[in-house]
Amino acid sequence: DLGWWSWRTYGGRSAAGVAISSTSALGASPVFAAVKVLSEDVAKLPLKVYRRSFDVASGRSTRELAAGHPAQLLLTMPNKIHDGFQLKDFIQSQAVLNGNGVAWIQRRGDARPIAIHPVPASYVGMHQAPDGSVFYEISAPAHLTGVIPHGMIPKRDVLHVMGISEDGYWGISPIARLRNAVGLTLAMEQHGSELFANGADPGGVLKQPAKLSEEAAQRLRQAWSERYEGAGNRHKTVLLEEGMEYSKLGMSSVDAQFLEGRRFQIEDVARIFRVPPQKLMHLDRAT
Repeated sequence: DLGWWSWRTYGGRSAAGVAISSTSALGASPVFAAVKVLSEDVAKLPLKVYRRSFDVASGRSTRELAAGHPAQLLLTMPNKIHDGFQLKDFIQSQAVLNGNGVAWIQRRGDARPIAIHPVPASYVGMHQAPDGSVFYEISAPAHLTGVIPHGMIPKRDVLHVMGISEDGYWGISPIARLRNAVGLTLAMEQHGSELFANGADPGGVLKQPAKLSEEAAQRLRQAWSERYEGAGNRHKTVLLEEGMEYSKLGMSSVDAQFLEGRRFQIEDVARIFRVPPQKLMHLDRAT
């Protein structure tokens, strides 16, 4: 079951209680920046095909650009949707996020390649035959339905860029393996959003001399929330009745250390992807 396999390989829930997948991880700005740096830096590198020849008289080999070679044309325009930059960018970003960047090589009847189609790693399964041959099973995305053949695809028809691996055949996802670190980054961003949704105010306590019924307490809580909570309701004049008092809570030590914690998470993500912190615009110690 590719769905079960994808969940085990590419996702899960972190100790911070945040569901982690390659998609949700990109919601963390340091992760997004790290993947963008690594994939774009690789994508802008040139891929050129050369034709090598050997001069018998001089005993020297020479090379020249193989202009018009089918492989060079494919690297420039791999299919009708992507250009060469987009192909490299996609495969590298998948290798960084999921541990595997995969593309299917489409061939015509005489085995000549005519297109390269990138495929999300979560759609791909890998199998090994008893004789050691490697095959891929691709559950085609919507835009490739009817294009990618069903069944086992031999290794010669698949371009596979593998990251760090435990078995030498299939890469492991750093997002899934380090879900707690990524989950903490997302949890801190969510905490910051909730904090500032209340105007960076940790809230307070309403004191009522008389005992309130559950229904009255619920109405009071709802009315207070609608009138005085949220960034657009800050600094409004508060009206209290029937001896009610409002006591404001102070900023907790957790909230006070929030920015310092966010800085550390940037360094932690940079460590995971082996990207210099200044590449993620973390310039505290840049010289």
